Amino acid sequence: MWFGTVASPKLEAQRKRVFEAAFAEAEIEHGKLLETCNKGTECRDKVIQELKVKISETWSTVITELKKSVELATKQTKTEVHERWEELVQCGITFPCCDVPEHEWYINTQLIVASRKRIIAWKE
Repeated sequence: MWFGTVASPKLEAQRKRVFEAAFAEAEIEHGKLLETCNKGTECRDKVIQELKVKISETWSTVITELKKSVELATKQTKTEVHERWEELVQCGITFPCCDVPEHEWYINTQLIVASRKRIIAWKE
């Protein structure tokens, strides 16, 4: 489905961009993080991993809700079109494009095509 192949990957990429932007903004506002020893790096890695899990959960909820909204909008669109189809048909009956019946129009079109072919053949 479109959502899984197109929308989800784009939303996942957006989640990553938002995380990176938030990290950069925090660094500007609060200052760069200082260098750390191995234990400090492990601590930061743990905090970043926890952040990513929490943020992934948030974005997962957004994706789920968006998917539901898209599915509902798709269903409603199909329903509306099907419910109004007879009105669309009636418009063509009430306001036809011309007064010539369709079968006569077809015959006239075929006569014009045949005449053009004769003229082209005659000019050659």
